[in-house]
Amino acid sequence: MQKGTSKEMTAKFIFKNKLHTGIISDFSEGGMLLCTEEYIPFNVKLKILIIFNKKRMVVPVKVSGLMKAENLPFPLLVKVLDASKDYLEFLDNIKTVPAKFKPHSQSIT
Repeated sequence: MQKGTSKEMTAKFIFKNKLHTGIISDFSEGGMLLCTEEYIPFNVKLKILIIFNKKRMVVPVKVSGLMKAENLPFPLLVKVLDASKDYLEFLDNIKTVPAKFKPHSQSIT
């Protein structure tokens, strides 16, 4: 996975027929970190909803790993399955618009 940006933001996704909220960060063309309140098994495919600059984007991902972190129940590495044009533009934009992101209170170590 390429080195990503360390900005964090809230995103929504569906797992087990329920809408969940997670924190996503370390974005790159190949993947991102998704911190959730519930364990999601390896190889499960999800669609993450990201809202950025009033634009909705659905990013298909697959859980590819679990990171070790303090104070975070389930920090998951997810692989982006389709880096759409919208997602690639999002990556370019988040490098230049830090005010759009609300910092998450827990740090990943």
